[in-house]
Amino acid sequence: MVAITEEDCTGCDLCIPFCPFEALLPLAENTREKGKRPVIVVEKNCVGCLSCIGSCPTGALFEIPIPVNSKTSPLMNPSSQFLTETVERFSKQAISWPKPKN
Repeated sequence: MVAITEEDCTGCDLCIPFCPFEALLPLAENTREKGKRPVIVVEKNCVGCLSCIGSCPTGALFEIPIPVNSKTSPLMNPSSQFLTETVERFSKQAISWPKPKN
């Protein structure tokens, strides 16, 4: 499973398109006094594929290891979630990676 160090998250949204399960979404309201709204992990959607970890430029994403001998998964009892905003991913108006500078 993936988690985010909130202090390290800049709200750049670069991780969002890397999650095929839409487990990374921005908060509906900005909870910060300055800067962009943070991205959170929607635990019920995260399957632990880790495809998002390398996309974070600040290293805010990290893996939460589940012990081999655990009887239950943390995904079975997700923590309470804040309201998130849906992100249009597959259209002309969808989020995209920045264009390379020449």
